[in-house]
Amino acid sequence: MEFALETANRIYHQSDDLEISSALTKAEHYPAHAHADQFQLELVVNGATECGIGRHRYAVSQAHFSIINPAVEHYNVTQKWKHALFVIFPRHTLDETAWHIYRLLSQPVVFSDVVAPCTNDLSAIVNLLFAEVAHPDRPGRRLLIDTALVQLAVTLLRILHGNYSGRTVAASHATATQTQIARAVDLIHSAFQTDLSLDDLATAAAMSRYHFLRCFKTQVGATPYAYLQQVRLQSAAALLRDSSRSITDIALDCGFTSPSRFSGAFRRRYGCTPSAYRRVNELH
Repeated sequence: MEFALETANRIYHQSDDLEISSALTKAEHYPAHAHADQFQLELVVNGATECGIGRHRYAVSQAHFSIINPAVEHYNVTQKWKHALFVIFPRHTLDETAWHIYRLLSQPVVFSDVVAPCTNDLSAIVNLLFAEVAHPDRPGRRLLIDTALVQLAVTLLRILHGNYSGRTVAASHATATQTQIARAVDLIHSAFQTDLSLDDLATAAAMSRYHFLRCFKTQVGATPYAYLQQVRLQSAAALLRDSSRSITDIALDCGFTSPSRFSGAFRRRYGCTPSAYRRVNELH
C-alpha cells in the first residue's frame, strides 16, 4: 500500500460536507467528537492508533482503516506515532450509491463498528482523491472528486458486505411493494426538474394515493414531497459547486418555482444561502 503524498499534517480540503486531510501524530489523545451528517474514513498508512467508540477501543494498525457512522461520538488514542489519511464525506453519497446497488431505501446505511484491512482498490481511490485536492488548478477537479467519492462508497460497500444495515437486500429479493416504491423513487430521480405531482408518483407505483403515501413513508423514511425536495436540493448544491450558472437558472432547472422559494428551502437544508454555499465549497 503506497501513497504518493507528503508525510505531514495537512488539511487538503475542508468544506461544509467534505474534509480530506493527512495527520502525522505522536502520543496523542484526540478528544471525543462527532460528524453530524458525514461518514469518517481513517486509513493508517504507517504506525498504529486506536479508535474509541463509547467504552470500546478498536486497534487500527498499519494498512488498515476504520469507518465511523454519522453522528457517532468517537475519539483517537495514539500511543507512539501514526501517519493516517482522513476522508470525511457526506452521508448522502453513500446512501444514494447503496440505493443504486440494492434498490431499497428503508433505512440509511449504518456500518457496524468496523476496522478492516485496506485493499488495493481502496488505496487507489484514496490516492486519487488526495492527488486531486492537492492540485486546485486542475480542470475538471470537482467532477473527478465527486466521481471518486462514489467509487469510494461502492468500494466500502463491497469490502464491508454484510457488515452494515439498511439497504442490504438485493432487488431480486424485494417485495412487490418495495418494487413499486422503487419505481416512484426512480421517477423522482429522473424527473425532479419537472412539476411532479403526488398522482404522478402514485401512478408510477400503481397504487392509490393514500396507500402510496403510507408505503412510501415506510420504505423511504420521508414523505414523497420531502424526498423530492431533498433530491432537488442535492442537485442544486452540486451545480453550485461545479458550475458558474446563475442561482436563478439553477433554481428553475432543479424544479423550484422561484429563486426565493429555492433560497428558503436551501437555507433550511444547508444552513446558509446558495451564494454563501457556493463561496465556501468552491474548489476551482
